[in-house]
Amino acid sequence: MTHKELKQIIYLKSEIITLSLRMKRSVQKSKDFIGDYGYDYSSGQKNVITISGFPLPDEETRDKINQRVAELKALVVAAEKFISEIPDARIRVILSLRYLEGFTWHDIAKKIYKNMTADAVRKCTMRWFAENKK
Repeated sequence: MTHKELKQIIYLKSEIITLSLRMKRSVQKSKDFIGDYGYDYSSGQKNVITISGFPLPDEETRDKINQRVAELKALVVAAEKFISEIPDARIRVILSLRYLEGFTWHDIAKKIYKNMTADAVRKCTMRWFAENKK
């Protein structure tokens, strides 16, 4: 797995969450959606209007969303497997925190190495990728 592919994993995890929430909403019936009301003063009088939930996706759209979620989960699992097979424990921890958990370089430096800077952690990672190109 390349550095470029690993950088996408945190975004793929966010996409999984977004799509899962969309599917959860689509399972509910339209009457179960939380609605709200407001006032329309455009006619000069106070008229109550009802604001309802989201339109429900059709069966084909739900199938595509489920398929996409499965594909994304497979990519995340592949990244986790790639990281777990790295022999250097330090690099494993750094890559897990950075690409699976979304930590910043600064946060990783503070969490693992009390006296190391964020740039040092980043350079260590980039050096590892340069040495282990496939």
